[in-house]
Amino acid sequence: MASTETDVTSPAQLTVQEPQTRRSLLVVLGIVGAAVALLLALPGNSASAFGYSSLLILAPLAFISGMLSFLSPCCLPVLSAYFAYTFQARREQIVLTTLAFFLGVATTMTLLGATATAVSQLLFDNLDTLTLVGGLLIIGF
Repeated sequence: MASTETDVTSPAQLTVQEPQTRRSLLVVLGIVGAAVALLLALPGNSASAFGYSSLLILAPLAFISGMLSFLSPCCLPVLSAYFAYTFQARREQIVLTTLAFFLGVATTMTLLGATATAVSQLLFDNLDTLTLVGGLLIIGF
């Protein structure tokens, strides 16, 4: 019997699919982590110039430093916006919502940094003119 109704997934089917998605995500993250660890352990990396045999020794310290910097006063105001944004999502979409939030914050900060760099470069390129105009303004007032 062919029906024209759309297939609706039941909550039981969602719970079966959810662990498979998590498992595949963990496998992908494990493979990426292993690849990064392997690349850091190679003796020909850029750390050799500084006397380190590999960056693998420094990777855990860098990770801990990053986690501690997450608690710095400049990051704490972002947490309230993150929690407000994330708690609006359904349970199945938490990872996607979190990823979207942090990509949005990273994109915004990158654009602000690039803009500040471009403006400062413009000011330094015209430093002589700005110095002359600033001096004239000070003399004038």
